[in-house]
Amino acid sequence: MRPILIIAFLFTFSFSCTEKPSKCSEIFIYHLVKIYNANHQPLILNSYYTINDATNDTLRLPKVTGDSSHFYPIISDTYNNQLTENVKSPFTFHGVINGDTIKSPYVFSFKKCHVTYESGATTLVYIP
Repeated sequence: MRPILIIAFLFTFSFSCTEKPSKCSEIFIYHLVKIYNANHQPLILNSYYTINDATNDTLRLPKVTGDSSHFYPIISDTYNNQLTENVKSPFTFHGVINGDTIKSPYVFSFKKCHVTYESGATTLVYIP
């Protein structure tokens, strides 16, 4: 019985030593866009989504809750496994209101543990 325990211990120890240590935190970052109407009042969209322009993937992230009703997620760290590290990727945010679509281009990259904002508007104003 002792030889089995020793073998099991050695296998467990060697397996755990070969794993790469994770230096990423458990914090997930969301990149948001604020949307207002022409009177600078918060705009509530009927629906929204983001398209990865390189792959045509559609991202549908959960809405921000609370008093931030006019903040909409574009992308989050949950998408980082779909991006290549240090490569800039184009995305387009689509917000739908009363049959109109608000579109805004963005560029994000993946660096180490997080999706990183590169370019794009952080505030949009909808004028019908």
